[in-house]
Amino acid sequence: MKKYNRFLFLVLLVMAFPSFAAVIPAFSGLLADIYAVQPIDGIPAFFPRSQPDSANFDLPSTCTPSQIDKVGASGYDLEDLDGYNTTPDKTIDKNANTRWANYGVGSFIQYELKSSGTICGIDISWYRGDARTYDFIVSTSQDGVKFDNAFFSKSNGTTNSLERYLISDSNLHAKYVRITVNGNTENQWAGITEVQILSQSTPPIVPPATECPCLPVTPVNPPPVIPAVTPVNPPPVIPPVIPAVTPVNQPPVIIPPATKCPCPDVTPIISPPPVVAPIILPPATECPCPDVTPVNPPPVTPVNPPPETGNGNIPSAQSVYETGTMALPSAVKGVIIAIPDEGHHPNSDEVTISSKNPSYLPTNLEVPSGTSIAFVHGDPNHVHEGTVTDASSGTVAWQTTAVKHPGGSDVKVLPAGTYDVADEEYPDMKGKITVSNNVASAGNLVVGGLFVPTPSLEKYKSDFAKAGFNVLSTHDFVTESDQKDIRGPNTLIIYSTTTPIDQAIPKLFPIIKSLPYK
Repeated sequence: MKKYNRFLFLVLLVMAFPSFAAVIPAFSGLLADIYAVQPIDGIPAFFPRSQPDSANFDLPSTCTPSQIDKVGASGYDLEDLDGYNTTPDKTIDKNANTRWANYGVGSFIQYELKSSGTICGIDISWYRGDARTYDFIVSTSQDGVKFDNAFFSKSNGTTNSLERYLISDSNLHAKYVRITVNGNTENQWAGITEVQILSQSTPPIVPPATECPCLPVTPVNPPPVIPAVTPVNPPPVIPPVIPAVTPVNQPPVIIPPATKCPCPDVTPIISPPPVVAPIILPPATECPCPDVTPVNPPPVTPVNPPPETGNGNIPSAQSVYETGTMALPSAVKGVIIAIPDEGHHPNSDEVTISSKNPSYLPTNLEVPSGTSIAFVHGDPNHVHEGTVTDASSGTVAWQTTAVKHPGGSDVKVLPAGTYDVADEEYPDMKGKITVSNNVASAGNLVVGGLFVPTPSLEKYKSDFAKAGFNVLSTHDFVTESDQKDIRGPNTLIIYSTTTPIDQAIPKLFPIIKSLPYK
């Protein structure tokens, strides 16, 4: 550890006093060739000057990809927008189009190697790695229980290819490797496409010998001497021929010094591998950065994380329920506003399903420009005809078609601006629509929300799936109402589909008609 501290001290000294580099030009040149210095949160950090692809880094000949036996994670997203599970095994399937994903700071993925070895590096391909910079920590363990930090770092944010992080600690022996992600520059999602762990096999250690491990020599007795008048010299003794041994390319065997060894000195045949300058900071016992979420949080799978869209997140059902607002990203192409049961009553009557979204779900809608909007009718025995008025000029921008239960209105794309929503027959019904002048719709998602009774939630989830909708999130709550059919536990469902809005609306009618709200 001391040698790493001295190395870091010299690096910082060269950065602070450029004149010092002139005294030791060889060291200064080495730094210039290997590292680029960039501050991270005010702390100098060292990154390789080029890191677009793992193939650009030459590995020691003994540092090779490890065989991964098992992989697990603290959690994963059950289904992304493409309909795929983002399970941890997707990081070792050699497919750049799949990934592991989990929402929340401290999310981690863990690998168990086939055998223990010296960890010399790790290759990571980050999801949207060309647009995000991830904060992460790599830690290792021999038993899968106690983990020690190997290093902390940030992805470079410029590539979707594998990024290589080399480790020069020859004592870093491990069977388990964990990557903990502490969010990224866009959100708190952890997303990894591929991982490859590099290691060296641990060389066998021969116990100390008390005598020199030389090859045994069988003594050769000379032939008996036959008495004669003339002395006869015995024939020369020919020592046995020992065959030459051809070196085999295998990990070196470490032989400790013997207590006594009468054999001559032997020059080692296999030279130790050269020392490679580290690409990243060496392991530290303490992280020289502000405290973050613990590396080893208990495994927690979030119940309803907001799904990832690539252009922002669809608001969660809990957020819409508590605020009455749904602000949508550019990935959305259409929105279906629901009129809930008893939506024609004012809040003061205390008969609506939700006080934040009494007449329209959502009460306040914010959409990108170019978004299609429509209404669906969930208030039985009443006819609703909406009036959408420009808030700045007072002119009517949209008079919807009259809608009966269950049914849907015509579809409208409103210009940028703010609009008040009301009903021709029921003046207590009020809502608001804001169309952005800065963000344009660029996706194909159609989203909306619907209230359902909680005891039948699984049935309605199945109905949504059969109709071609994805349930993005849910939120359970209790309705305090004088109406028996809506009183008690209810659930808000936020859904999406890629079906065009005019085709998606009729698919909701059987679901709305089956609701027990009368």
